[in-house]
Amino acid sequence: MQPPTSLPPHSPMAERIARVYPDLTQALRDLADFVVDEPINAARLSIHDIAAHVGVSTATANRLARALGFSGYAAFRAELIRSFESAFVPVDRLIRNLNGRSNALEVMTASLQEDVRNIEATMRGLSAEGCSNAVQAILTARRIYVVGMENGSHLAAMLSNGLDIYRDNIDSVGITGGGVGAARRVRRYGSKDLVIAVAFPRYMADTITVARDARAQGARVMAITDSPASPLAALTDLVLYVTAERQFAANSDASVLAMMEALCAAVAHSTRGAADSANKYTRTILRWLDMESRPGNPGGPKRATAPRK
Repeated sequence: MQPPTSLPPHSPMAERIARVYPDLTQALRDLADFVVDEPINAARLSIHDIAAHVGVSTATANRLARALGFSGYAAFRAELIRSFESAFVPVDRLIRNLNGRSNALEVMTASLQEDVRNIEATMRGLSAEGCSNAVQAILTARRIYVVGMENGSHLAAMLSNGLDIYRDNIDSVGITGGGVGAARRVRRYGSKDLVIAVAFPRYMADTITVARDARAQGARVMAITDSPASPLAALTDLVLYVTAERQFAANSDASVLAMMEALCAAVAHSTRGAADSANKYTRTILRWLDMESRPGNPGGPKRATAPRK
């Protein structure tokens, strides 16, 4: 069982909870789940109120605090307030904006601002070592298989297409027939191969299974996921974390796609002959491009020009 992942994935509190979660009793897990799922509400509740809300005792609340390394619930709550209340101020603002009086422009602007915050949070979580290790794993792999299920399959296909310009032997779950096809492909992978697994809440079981099978076969596994509490995080030490919060869906694809594009850019930068590869790719697809419609083409649409005075 894995806890929810509503806390900012790189926050110290999320990492503390993920670290002790497997050893917690069910009552402690219930309380930890509430903290992770509703951090603002948890921070605002007294020990008596949170115990009543979750249906545990105040002694359980204190035991969770001590399991997380605090002297008691008061110290835990104070840290929760300091760590997360400010992080969720944008969410409160979004909720206030998305009321019955909001128009389409306000809703769309708030959504785009949320994506900007996700990308900024993702950037803050990057490290030079982690980025370098991810790029080197891609550059040195004999074969690369990108796996993601349900909505993640579209993201996996995007990453596969982006890497295909610079690397041979790139495959993705969309090409090989879902979970069964992925499992069939991965059984041939070994220590020289790389599997990139993409999973965000709600985590698809097939993605986790394929990643686990790949690791059992000796292949290296890279995870693109949301937090240390993700079931993918335990399968590999090569992880790119993406903040992907979304008010009206399980997660945002925008920041995930941004991370994938950034990864492809870093691979291109480190690939010898990347410009030649891109040029060859463009020449290959040139016959499928609509060159007649581009601005400036004699037979294409004309650019708008200001009237002469």
